[in-house]
Amino acid sequence: MKILAIIGFFLCLTPACSQEKANDSLIWVRKTCETGRKAAKEDFKNGIYNSYSYGLLIIMEPKKSEVGFEDFYKKYMAENYAINIEHRGCVITDHSSCYSEEMDRLITQKFGQNIFKKGRKEAKKMFKRK
Repeated sequence: MKILAIIGFFLCLTPACSQEKANDSLIWVRKTCETGRKAAKEDFKNGIYNSYSYGLLIIMEPKKSEVGFEDFYKKYMAENYAINIEHRGCVITDHSSCYSEEMDRLITQKFGQNIFKKGRKEAKKMFKRK
């Protein structure tokens, strides 16, 4: 039982830290809100627009032979605005939360406050044509 508690403790610490390789040696970097914002600004500067969501996600799937609207919408946003929309599950850290907030702020600053509603509306029109 003690061993399981110790393993569980270390697993809880894992999302907050990660290994990075520098000069052929591994170093530990603490993932904080500040590192999340910095990573978002760096990605945005490099033309990488990641819009991540977290939490419980329920989507009614179509028949296997059909392409669902959500998949179509993600592809549409990637092709037309270079915005990568991704759901990252239920585990959220300060780093990921602050990354998402900063990136969404930068995306709306660049494309307009209603970019996600506008893109969804455009994608619905295209989806209905197909």
